[in-house]
Amino acid sequence: MKKIAMAFVCFALVSISAWGATAAQIMLQHNGSAKLFDSDQMAAAINQAVDGDTIFLTEGSFNNFTVSKKIAIIGAGPQTVITGDVTIAIPGSPTLTARVLDGMNISGNILVNQSVNKFIIRKCKFKSFNPNNTCTLDNGQIDRCQITEYLYLGSSLIKSMLVTNSLINNLNSCNNTTTLINCDFYVVTSDFKGTILNSIISMPQNLSNGLLKNTLYSTYNYYIQTGCTATDCYTVNNYVNWNNLLSDQYSKEQLYSNGYLGDDGTVVGSQGGNTPFTLVPAVPTVTERTIKVDTETKKLNVTLKVSAN
Repeated sequence: MKKIAMAFVCFALVSISAWGATAAQIMLQHNGSAKLFDSDQMAAAINQAVDGDTIFLTEGSFNNFTVSKKIAIIGAGPQTVITGDVTIAIPGSPTLTARVLDGMNISGNILVNQSVNKFIIRKCKFKSFNPNNTCTLDNGQIDRCQITEYLYLGSSLIKSMLVTNSLINNLNSCNNTTTLINCDFYVVTSDFKGTILNSIISMPQNLSNGLLKNTLYSTYNYYIQTGCTATDCYTVNNYVNWNNLLSDQYSKEQLYSNGYLGDDGTVVGSQGGNTPFTLVPAVPTVTERTIKVDTETKKLNVTLKVSAN
């Protein structure tokens, strides 16, 4: 209970810093205590962390970093900006027990340089996900993310990968152990061999493998071959381009009214399913605060009112 309470307070303190402070800060939570670092001290915060710790980031700009331990790094949403790449390189092929990245806007790529099991990336915006071809990835998940360039999942060492409720510019490759559910794609290339469910594809480029199910896609200048199995799919001959995507041409209400539903009864695309796409973190935030200094006792009295979004 003490650890849960401290985690709650840590979230609140992050919100205070993001709301009232002028400089971005890093908070390392360890064994019920917290330590603050300046925004340019990501490497120092990670160096002092141990497996199981959590690092919270306020809104603001932070240096690129490498995750080298079994820790969680949680930002405050799209206004938590990481300049450059984030690298996941945890020795020993570990099995993780918590999400590794959550709630941040990464200006570069997410790189995976060492094997890892059960890693989760949630509510992050980044250029590309590009695991090293020598790494084994098992039971990985990308959840409610925005990938502005490429998603590479074609390595034979990717044993199981799930992508949910995400916006993906280009699914460049994926093997047959990859499942993508309730996603919006600009492009799915011919190197697709996985399974796409309950999704929307603007440009299916000559797909010759894999499975599409309950998926809406355009046939305007694009097509799939007989080797790619399409089951219970919806096709439209809509023109799409980089500024006018197929998923942008329909509101959630229009998807419903046209009967574009997935196998779970919700609409296809990133707004369907149980966890629709959003980059807004579902964490407690401070709505009211008072800070008073007691000069006689030399104590700082803090009162917080916290609510969850």
